[in-house]
Amino acid sequence: MTRTPGSSLDAALAAWLRALETCGEAGSVGAAVEPNVEIARASGLGRHAGQVVEVISGADNVARWLALTPPSLRFSLDGPPRVSDADEHLWEVDYAVEADDFRNGGTWSLRLGPHGRIAFLRHVPRPLGEAAADEVRDTAAWRTYVAPLVPHAHDHDPHDHADHADGDSFRGER
Repeated sequence: MTRTPGSSLDAALAAWLRALETCGEAGSVGAAVEPNVEIARASGLGRHAGQVVEVISGADNVARWLALTPPSLRFSLDGPPRVSDADEHLWEVDYAVEADDFRNGGTWSLRLGPHGRIAFLRHVPRPLGEAAADEVRDTAAWRTYVAPLVPHAHDHDPHDHADHADGDSFRGER
C-alpha cells in the first residue's frame, strides 16, 4: 500500500513552522508536537555532518530549544513530503532556512503521534563541509543564526550536552 501525504501531515508541518516562527512560544509548540516528542538533532558541520549530536525529549525541552532561534530566521518547506526511503513509517520533507546573508536547508524526517502532532523529528541540516564550516564560523551570520541554536556551537565527537560538566542539556526525563 502506498502512503500519500494528507491533511494531518500538512497541519503538523504548518504547526511546526509556526512553532519555529514564534521561537518556541509554548502554545505553538504544544500545537505542533506531542508532549513526549523526541527530536534528534544532527550536525551540519564538518566530519560529523548528518550524525545525531543531540536528543531533545519532551515538549517543554523543545520549547526551550526553539526559544534560542533568532527571530529573523525564516523556515519554509522546500518541496513536498514523501515517504522515507530508509523507514516507511517516517515522512521526509526538505526545508529551507534563511536570514540576511545566511542560507541553508536540510531534511526533516518525522512521525506523527496519535493526536496528529509530531511525535518524532530528525533534524538534519544540509552539510556545510569542513572548509565551509570553518569559513562560516567566522561570519556574523554564524554568530547570529547558527551559534545560538547550538548550545556550544562546536565540532567534536557527537554527544548529548548532559556530557558537559555544567549539566546544561535539553535532554528531558523519560
